[in-house]
Amino acid sequence: MTKQKGRYPEKQLTEAFTKWLTCEFGYQETFEDVDTGKGAPIDSVGFIGRQLVLIEYKNKISRGAIWYKGSRGSSIEKKIGTALNDIYHEKHTRIAEAARRWDRLQPPLFILAANSISKSARQELNKLLRIKSRLWRFHYRVYLWNGDRGDIILEDSSVPMAKFPLNEIIFPEMPSTAPKRTSPRLTFDDLERTARELNIEELFDRFWGRMERFRPRQIKNISNINFAFPRLNHEDNDAGIGIWPKLFDQQKGIFVTYSPQVLKKCFRYDEQVDGRLPGIPKDDVGHLGRGCYLRTLEDVDAFWDALGKHMD
Repeated sequence: MTKQKGRYPEKQLTEAFTKWLTCEFGYQETFEDVDTGKGAPIDSVGFIGRQLVLIEYKNKISRGAIWYKGSRGSSIEKKIGTALNDIYHEKHTRIAEAARRWDRLQPPLFILAANSISKSARQELNKLLRIKSRLWRFHYRVYLWNGDRGDIILEDSSVPMAKFPLNEIIFPEMPSTAPKRTSPRLTFDDLERTARELNIEELFDRFWGRMERFRPRQIKNISNINFAFPRLNHEDNDAGIGIWPKLFDQQKGIFVTYSPQVLKKCFRYDEQVDGRLPGIPKDDVGHLGRGCYLRTLEDVDAFWDALGKHMD
């Protein structure tokens, strides 16, 4: 059994499981939100044959992550309910658009893939899925990933397709009541000011100058600013690169993170690019998956040169 390494076992699980599901069952993905940048309730939408498939990936599943309880916006119950509500009622969301060609001849299949699940969580998950699959008309399959393939621990495909229109199913309201963050989001001025204070503004200016030509869209957060490239990505606002001013270092340089999946869509990125990227790697920050310090102007130029020209 191959162990998941690093601080992003969920991302590793996602990549390995999706590849396995594609090879084993012919899964065809029509939507993914692996980096949660699109704010979708689930991680992946696609088809196995004509059956609509919804997938959620979890590193560890605890009992508290199963049922919706007030502020638990990431509960399995809310994720399934929100996704099915969008699809059944044909709302104008990315999830619903990705499921648009579903012929509604059989219920959708909800797949939950995890690296581990506690005994109590498994019991609660079994209860949730048995109840909700009948109320909301879906099949389900829960996999534990063993490093090479998925082992089914819960499954039910006995629920028949509803004889009534699916838009007659009423889903409960499950709003998030978590307190809003009070910390202000960073601004572009914060990036420039931090670089100037550390006397590495020339590095930052070079990095921004190389990136600016692609007209990136800023996605401001508390600890960093992410950048999307909608002009290169079919007008999609997936975050491709992040800049973290709090991690800038006078000796190490500027710190950036990047999403291989998004860069592959926007640039001539391939699996060998990482081996050519310069700087000091540091992959335990943020949700884009990869990160590095760029110490010199040569590092900055090599970073962008490694991506090559964007797709026209």
